[in-house]
Amino acid sequence: LDVSVDAKSKRVFVLYADGLEVFELFYSTWNSSNYLLRSTKTLKRIFFIEKINRMLVVNLRAREWDCIKLVDGKSLSLDATALKTPKNSKLVDVIEIPSNKEDKNVHLLLHFGNLLKLVRLVPQKGRIIVKVVTQREFDAELFHRIETVEDGKFIVYVASSVSVLSQKPYSQFMLMRISELDQLEEISKLEFPDELHLRDFKLCGKDVAVVSEGYDRLFLFKDFFRLAALKRPMAIAIKM
Repeated sequence: LDVSVDAKSKRVFVLYADGLEVFELFYSTWNSSNYLLRSTKTLKRIFFIEKINRMLVVNLRAREWDCIKLVDGKSLSLDATALKTPKNSKLVDVIEIPSNKEDKNVHLLLHFGNLLKLVRLVPQKGRIIVKVVTQREFDAELFHRIETVEDGKFIVYVASSVSVLSQKPYSQFMLMRISELDQLEEISKLEFPDELHLRDFKLCGKDVAVVSEGYDRLFLFKDFFRLAALKRPMAIAIKM
């Protein structure tokens, strides 16, 4: 509905019909050139990757991706083989997983609904090599949002899985990471009865905020990582 920019705080405020989202700007360039994108009418995922100093533009529907160097506007098409699956699953999102500065490679998660694929971008002279590292399939569809943590961990949400013991529908947050063997490894999970009817969630520092479909309030999992380690699904209800 509306976009507002606060230049002093380097924040962008985007107003949607169902809420407000705040973005922090962490890159600026003196270059005022226009950048030509292919298939501008299709759904795209666009974000800046600091390690390779380029903007990554992913065409989710056409399964194509390009890197744009903002300094001169030069575009480089990447190998799109990794964006495809044998079952032709829908590409939902592409997420960068943070890694230490000594690691020059870029680690990306490709989100295909019930499949996560780990891909590595390896910069070399004049080109960027795309390597598929591993993948992990889930029994149920993952929520479209995946939240990343600075130390390389990430949080996924799986709705309405069935617990064998109680036979009641349960939802769960899973805390995951890339293991030393380059596998997508589950560290812990927070399981709770599927009564929140999650509409969206966001990692806010150490806490996870949940917006519910059925309640006019916000639910907050305080110190989420401790709760996940202890397997205690305790949430605080905050009126909106």
